Amino acid sequence: MFVEPDGDLGPMSRFHLEENTAEVVVWLEPWGPVWIYVTYDPNEDGKVVAVVLRNPDGVTPTMLSRFAWKRYLQIAEAERRQSRFVWGTEDAKRESEHWKEAVMAAAEGRKMHRTDALKRPGRKGHPESHYEDIARRYDELFALGESAPTKRISEEHHVSRSTAAGWVATARRKELLPKAMRGRAG
Repeated sequence: MFVEPDGDLGPMSRFHLEENTAEVVVWLEPWGPVWIYVTYDPNEDGKVVAVVLRNPDGVTPTMLSRFAWKRYLQIAEAERRQSRFVWGTEDAKRESEHWKEAVMAAAEGRKMHRTDALKRPGRKGHPESHYEDIARRYDELFALGESAPTKRISEEHHVSRSTAAGWVATARRKELLPKAMRGRAG
């Protein structure tokens, strides 16, 4: 797709596997067509190593300051992700939907919604059993008359009190513990 001066269509994009580069073409008022090339590190998944802007009339400081970097990098990343999958597979279908959403979000100037498949990689958090164990231990300590069960849990697990408090709060949100009464453990 290409954005015409009347703004009816969205950006056009494609991924060049040989150069590991995404190309996005957009129509920007008042500059006309702008080509954005985003090059990725072939050894580090998703790491951008270069961004090039091209415009037939030149690139100005004003253009650079008004350029919606996040919007077009989002499209480039969607294009890169989509290029990794074999067409017809479930992964390819999911990435195709991600690509469409990224392009439409950028064209409309809105934030892209994240689905489970689109979340950034990172820690998955603790399993449900962890919070069940924390709730069980908290109840035991409370029943034994411990005045600061969260502090005790932090000491037993060798974590900060803040981390233990987060675990207890998550256990409460999951309704593994009753709501806290202000000013005292339990």
